[in-house]
Amino acid sequence: MLRTRGLLFISACTLPLSCAATDEAGTRASLNSADSQLGSISAALSVTKTGGEPLELNAKNAQVVVQTRAPGSAWVPANRVQVNFRGPSRLDVMLVADNSGSQAEHLPLMQESIGSFAEKLMASGKSDRVGLVRVSTEAQLLLALSSETERVRGAGSDMFITNGWTALWDGIRLANDSMSDETVIETKGKATQCVERTLRAIVAFTDGGDNNSADEQKSRYSGDGIDTRLEELLKLNVGGTKTPVFTVGIGSEVDETNLTQLSEMSGATYVGVEDMGKLHGALMATAARLRTQVPVCFERARCEDTEARVILTVTSDGTTQTHTLPIALPPSDCRAQPPPETEPKTKPPKPEEPKTKPPKPEEPKTKPPKPEEPKTKPPKKNETPKTQPKKQK
Repeated sequence: MLRTRGLLFISACTLPLSCAATDEAGTRASLNSADSQLGSISAALSVTKTGGEPLELNAKNAQVVVQTRAPGSAWVPANRVQVNFRGPSRLDVMLVADNSGSQAEHLPLMQESIGSFAEKLMASGKSDRVGLVRVSTEAQLLLALSSETERVRGAGSDMFITNGWTALWDGIRLANDSMSDETVIETKGKATQCVERTLRAIVAFTDGGDNNSADEQKSRYSGDGIDTRLEELLKLNVGGTKTPVFTVGIGSEVDETNLTQLSEMSGATYVGVEDMGKLHGALMATAARLRTQVPVCFERARCEDTEARVILTVTSDGTTQTHTLPIALPPSDCRAQPPPETEPKTKPPKPEEPKTKPPKPEEPKTKPPKPEEPKTKPPKKNETPKTQPKKQK
């Protein structure tokens, strides 16, 4: 049995936080927003059914409308709205595994779940990447982002159990630091179709909670000099885009309050499972949800617009529902990019060329006559003319 929390708030949304809308009898929609990039606002839209199963969106079962406005003005259609139902260009996901002493008897199951998660996520063939951080008394990066499932499985097999504490917050911070800031630009021919950031996420699982990220416990570990607090994790981002942190709590001694807060405030979900045997299913569901995200890209209608909303109409199991997801837009640099309505709808026409080429100078219809040759040729030199001029008397 899965217990899901999160994605229930729909009020004030500040970029790049996530907004969500839900209907208890149907689907639940969420929008993980990113900051503006190259003049475009990019976001990731996802929908789950009430049981937590992700719904794959397509042009037949979903309609997306994006609008923007300035404070106090009417909503108007956003410019250059693009919806990529093919899914993310690439996913970068860091796994954070609680590998402390309480997990001793569950290590093989944990290792298998990690390998299966990587295979599920990277099955699309879209160069998705997975990395792994091990958490015990200290946090340790076992594998940087990799697109090879065997390397992920190998890193999982390197995990070991010690009777240590749990520096969970340190592990999540380390996972975020290991992700690089890259931008993927999809093009079709010469025209840019949609500016999409690589979609990133952290997936962490634990059977307890953090108790050593500020080096509270005495141990042989000297500490990393960074006292990671929950409040700092709420600000995690890569390149200005907030990092969603999906969390899985195992058993009855989990710190559900803090894990739920971390997931909700970062635009993700908390899932609670009864025992380690349910970890595999929880990770598979999280991988499916990450893979079914739909990138949405748009530009504000006017330079002064500071609010946007995505109106999603989705049909599932014969029921159609509409979700409205608000976004607070970042300030626009009007000097760098003029408001779209000032741009001509069509490119200015090139100077019109004459339909016909200018005529060449008209040649005379008849060639000018050659100079008339004398009827008699002039006498050659020393030649006596045939007729002598008459002598005068």
